[in-house]
Amino acid sequence: MTALLLVPIGAGAQERTVVSSQIAISGRDASLTVEFDDGAGTEVSFRDGSVWFDGASLGSYATGDALVLSWRSLLGEAASLNNGPLARALVDWSPPTGLSDELTRTGAALDQALESALRGRAESASVAPAAGSARQGGDAAVAEQAARDPAQAPPAPDGAFSTPELSLGALLRSPRLIEVVGALDDMDLDLDEVHAFIGEDVDVRAGQRVQGTVLVIDGDLDVRGEVDGDVILAGGRVRLHDGGRIRGDMRLLDARSDNRGGELDGRRIRVRPQATADLDQLRDDIRDEIRRELEDQFQSAYGGRNARSLFAPFRHIVSGVAGIFQNLLAFGIVCALGALALYFWPARVEVVAATARDSLPKAAMVGLAGAFLFLPVWVIGTVALAISIVGIPALLAWVPLFPIAGGLAALFGFLAVSMLVGDWVQEKRVRGFEWADGSSALMRMMAGVFAVTVLFMAANVLRMGGPLLGFFHGLLNFAACLALIAMMAVGFGAVLLSRGGRRTYAEGVFMDD
Repeated sequence: MTALLLVPIGAGAQERTVVSSQIAISGRDASLTVEFDDGAGTEVSFRDGSVWFDGASLGSYATGDALVLSWRSLLGEAASLNNGPLARALVDWSPPTGLSDELTRTGAALDQALESALRGRAESASVAPAAGSARQGGDAAVAEQAARDPAQAPPAPDGAFSTPELSLGALLRSPRLIEVVGALDDMDLDLDEVHAFIGEDVDVRAGQRVQGTVLVIDGDLDVRGEVDGDVILAGGRVRLHDGGRIRGDMRLLDARSDNRGGELDGRRIRVRPQATADLDQLRDDIRDEIRRELEDQFQSAYGGRNARSLFAPFRHIVSGVAGIFQNLLAFGIVCALGALALYFWPARVEVVAATARDSLPKAAMVGLAGAFLFLPVWVIGTVALAISIVGIPALLAWVPLFPIAGGLAALFGFLAVSMLVGDWVQEKRVRGFEWADGSSALMRMMAGVFAVTVLFMAANVLRMGGPLLGFFHGLLNFAACLALIAMMAVGFGAVLLSRGGRRTYAEGVFMDD
């Protein structure tokens, strides 16, 4: 496995400052490349049995020799260092003792050349090739020229751009890795042709030609040569210089691009990870829903789309009057149902009313408990009947009739409690209720229902005042709803306690009729 780490450092020696270092480790190679602030660089490589320094061979080694093991140990330590500690570790390194004569000479030459390069001495540019070098003098001269002046170095040949595999640590440390993987999941890429870099700046020099896709995460990419594939950048900037060319697409994930005269054959695509895209879509949906709701509210409050309508100033009055008519209609329907209940079951209505009067706290608690347990009982009963063979026919009646029975019980109890409210209104001689005849059960019931209806009607009267009285309208409407719920809870509890009016309550004891 090959590992590639690019660590920017700013170590200052006596005369030179190291600005970056690159470490490549594989089974056959252990290389170190450092770049100084003056543009020069130094490369040390233990590769294929030879020790190379700036293109010149210093000697040979065998796999498992103490010298190469010491060098690999140094690179493993250097991978976690930056700034001054890396430079000091390279200067302080020395070859191990107990080596053979040839390895001792090679180690001493490497130690001297490395120290001279870091301390800025002239010897770093003129290391003499050792005996047995398999490197030609021309190659050494080219390397020496590149070390002295990189601007004068000849362009790299086609295919010279290569990328070793990334280390697992570099992959796991990248905060954008999951986003990039999610974004690349929709791309048809040949992973064998992807040159990946994480946390470093990449330069495709003039004359270089990269085969495949270049992926850079959290770094900048300068293209002066040619990329025979796509360029994918996450969290940085890609600069396409004059003379540079990208034959594929440029895909940008939270990145920017700068074309400085180069050529892009493909498309420039903004890529978003699926999770981000889903969140953006959800955000847009919520924003659209809020906008539609606000538009509806605005149109409702200001007379629809035509805000200058002649009826717009009277909209609150119209709404209040319509609400009052709705209250009167509901009052009429409930009173009609009460008349039917008194006609068919007058005794039971009286029993439920008496139960609510004589055991008010108990009826209220039973009614509230029954209301909370109503839905669970209906669900449990439905499940129990559904899983039993004999209960399947009964299920057809249970599912619709149980909610209907509960609603009728609550209405029956409300009508009975309304009679008690009517009695209270007559006893207190409340103004406006002189029409209620206390000797008639129907009139007593109508008085109680009308007492609750009056609260809703008063709230609608306040509604005519518009926003000025909006708070008081809401407060009175809440009080009316609370009174209605309390009457229905007490009535529902009285229905349950009296078994629908079949048990009479007397002196704290229920007796069956």
